[in-house]
Amino acid sequence: LQRQYLELYARIEWLDKYLPRIQAQEKTHPVNLDLMGAFAYSPDDLQRLFYAGIPVWFLREVTHLPSLRVDKLVRPIAETANQMLPMRHSDRNVDLADAVPPHRLVWTGGWT
Repeated sequence: LQRQYLELYARIEWLDKYLPRIQAQEKTHPVNLDLMGAFAYSPDDLQRLFYAGIPVWFLREVTHLPSLRVDKLVRPIAETANQMLPMRHSDRNVDLADAVPPHRLVWTGGWT
């Protein structure tokens, strides 16, 4: 029930708040750091999400590397690390380690 509520809430937020921002593109809205964000492959999608204030990561194909400007290098998370990922704008961490004992499988199949 909780998952369905959260899915519905996210859909309403998208339709009421973010979709009108994307369609209008009248101004750039501040980034909402409470959102998980999205990955974009197309520059048009990147721009739409940026204007709406949705955190977005631009993924490029390897063929674009020669013309790519890198502003900052970040190290990926090593699998041998303690797998604690610091959260942005918070003192908390996300534990990425496998659960011991493993979590039981609750569902397999489609999302509907």
